[in-house]
Amino acid sequence: REDCERCARKLRGADIVSRINDKCSLDVSPVILPFLESFISRDCCQMLLDAERMSRFYRRNDIGYVFARGNTEKSSLGPLIAAKYLKAAKSICVQHACFAVDMEVFGVFETETYDHVLTTNEISQKYFERSLADRYRTDCTPVPSFHLAGESRKKRAGGKKKRSERVVFVEKKFSDRVRCFNNMIFPLTWYFEFQKMVVDLFAEKKDFEFIYKHARGQIWAERSILKYIRSGGCAHIHVFDGHFTETLKFADRVIMDHPSTALFETAAAGIPVLSLYADYYNVLGPAKKVFGRSLREFSSEEEALSIIEEFLGSDPGEYTVDLPLTGGNFADSFSGIMAQKV
Repeated sequence: REDCERCARKLRGADIVSRINDKCSLDVSPVILPFLESFISRDCCQMLLDAERMSRFYRRNDIGYVFARGNTEKSSLGPLIAAKYLKAAKSICVQHACFAVDMEVFGVFETETYDHVLTTNEISQKYFERSLADRYRTDCTPVPSFHLAGESRKKRAGGKKKRSERVVFVEKKFSDRVRCFNNMIFPLTWYFEFQKMVVDLFAEKKDFEFIYKHARGQIWAERSILKYIRSGGCAHIHVFDGHFTETLKFADRVIMDHPSTALFETAAAGIPVLSLYADYYNVLGPAKKVFGRSLREFSSEEEALSIIEEFLGSDPGEYTVDLPLTGGNFADSFSGIMAQKV
């Protein structure tokens, strides 16, 4: 604790603060110094104490492997630091999310505190291989475990034919943790206005049944777009806040305005899918190749709405995706990792 407090005090006048000031073209030290000092003296101290405690726990109980899906919470970092950097065990990341956009956050979050990352699809596997070679040399090995995306196929079962097609629209999640860390994101106020335009379009398409997939905990949506949907009183537009994969049991088509994990899960389930993305997104080349017409760029709200209308009026077979899922299953992938230790 004393070491962390001493380190925090040395921040004043440190080179990192000067570099941040230069980047901002003004003195922001009154804003960032309290934050950095608190982070080092309190948060880092607690994480390092947790790491020492977990290191003893792993060794005392002969634990060889630690699995996790993320390392962005303070409570997760201590156990992972103990495993990888104190070498008390091997740490394995079960890939947190699928992605079609080049966002550097994943190259860090999914590898920095891990010895291995189990990738859920071929696009992610290639991304991590390139990222680890050219950007973040974190001594982490990506291992194919594509069965995770394939689980979506089990969700889809033949059902009764409906009088109208059910179309699921997936709301984008906003995170307060990675907003400014090389993470492509929509301005929130613009997104609300765009969502209203999408809902208005759906209100006109009475031949379809629309399900607006809301993510619980997205307070901005609960206080804005959900109220807008309900105020419209359209009997063919509904809100669903359960797990997204549950919608794959009844969806005939799926639309989203950000190529997230839902895009991969829908494709794996064999359901026609359309994912829009803003023209300032840097979409991965392999993703463009795999998803083809199901992954479409837009540069204005009007263009996005036009693409959605085109999707709704097209043969759904034109928007099904052959997602490569040829990697090993979880047991095989883990067995391969254990064999490397021998």
